[in-house]
Amino acid sequence: MKIIKLRFLLMPITLFITESLIAQTLSSVVPTSTTIGQTIDIIIRGNGTHFQQGLTTLDLGNDIICHPTKVQVQNAQLLTASITVNANAVTGSRDIRVITKNEIATLLNGFEVYNVSGILHTTLEVLPVQTLSLGDLDPSNLANAPFYFWVNVYNDNVRRNVKIELSLKSDKYGPLGIALAPSISINANQFLRLNKNDFPKYKNSPSATSFYKQVLATGAFPADNYTYSVKVTDLKSGETVSDSNMTTITNTKNNPELILPGALYSEPVQTIAVSQPLFQWFGQQNHYDFNLYMVLPGQTAEEAVRNIPVFKTSNIQNNSLLYPNYAEKLIDGQTYAWQINTTISSVKGNQTLPSEVFRFIYSKSLVNQNSVTNPTTSIKVEPQQITLTSGQQFKFIASAYDVNGLPINNVPITWSVTPKDKATIDNNGLLIAGNISGTFAVIANIGGVSDYATVIINDFPAATFQNPWNKGYILKQLFGLPK
Repeated sequence: MKIIKLRFLLMPITLFITESLIAQTLSSVVPTSTTIGQTIDIIIRGNGTHFQQGLTTLDLGNDIICHPTKVQVQNAQLLTASITVNANAVTGSRDIRVITKNEIATLLNGFEVYNVSGILHTTLEVLPVQTLSLGDLDPSNLANAPFYFWVNVYNDNVRRNVKIELSLKSDKYGPLGIALAPSISINANQFLRLNKNDFPKYKNSPSATSFYKQVLATGAFPADNYTYSVKVTDLKSGETVSDSNMTTITNTKNNPELILPGALYSEPVQTIAVSQPLFQWFGQQNHYDFNLYMVLPGQTAEEAVRNIPVFKTSNIQNNSLLYPNYAEKLIDGQTYAWQINTTISSVKGNQTLPSEVFRFIYSKSLVNQNSVTNPTTSIKVEPQQITLTSGQQFKFIASAYDVNGLPINNVPITWSVTPKDKATIDNNGLLIAGNISGTFAVIANIGGVSDYATVIINDFPAATFQNPWNKGYILKQLFGLPK
């Protein structure tokens, strides 16, 4: 029996540490292999990387040509490229390197070159997506759902009847199920490429009940590493070949949430005195686009963001932006609106996720007014980050400081949270966490001077609804199988 060793693409673990400490790595490549003499397109996902169009190049070894004009950077952590494997290329595994200026991200043994002549061989391609939910796979018409995996089978010079099994497992929940193509006839030297519609049978794992409950409760696959594995078995000889590929689902599909400065249009407009404000927001992506608009009298939020931006910038790598001194100066008494956009990769392609729109008024006169009535120049909210469970209470403390950095006592503080549906907070800083999992900000404000803390609610909502889908039906969606 000939067995080809499984090839796993290991995904790095994301930690909440500063960006400067995150090692730049490559987390996945699709496809993971090709044959000698082929020209193919590949998709590469990075972790902690800063891919840039026109500056990022690829290196897969001297015998693989990476066409520089066909490297397309989708965002800081995702690119596509065209490569050609020379006719004299050495078979076997090789490292992938992606170079952006002084940054080099590597995936060891991430790509394989092989010659299919004389062997039965299979490869598995899994589309690297960040999100996957029941809404992505139309339950009323699953046959037209997007393709996000492909199985390639290369036969040798013997006609075979083979069984193909595609299994799916989660790091956290274990085996989830198997999709089966129980008998396929493949001619000598034939190449087969299968997708979700070529697997007519399936069976779920009895141990995955908690996973199915989670999917039904949230409508999305839990954030985790998911491993797709394919096994091709000759029904007569028992010969088996296999391959495996891993994708990480983060389900970071939440739109960015704005924090400061300003407030929603449904709330009273706020006035700021800072000519170079620090714009802050929540988001779970690695890049953002910023737009600042001048608001004309009577305009709604939807109308304001259709104006020509007075300042915009793209590919921001963190969750804040200090308004630069080279940007257009803010006008005294003028109302401004701002918005953040980001993109995610899904089975339906890149999707834009816009934030809501905040507005504020810039006032020079407030500078002198604050210097007399509000000696506070900075605030510190403590703790800066905390994790709570649904309904849990916690009291925050805010300290005020003057221009010399000395504490100011007995200053009235205005407390608020954003988004407002995540929790409630009273005038003393006592917060009661809501029952919706996610991240939000607790904001302390004294006369236009603000600071915020991050709160994470780690509970998932209970499955208090009725849904006719059973585990087998959900499993079909996981594999993208027809209804």
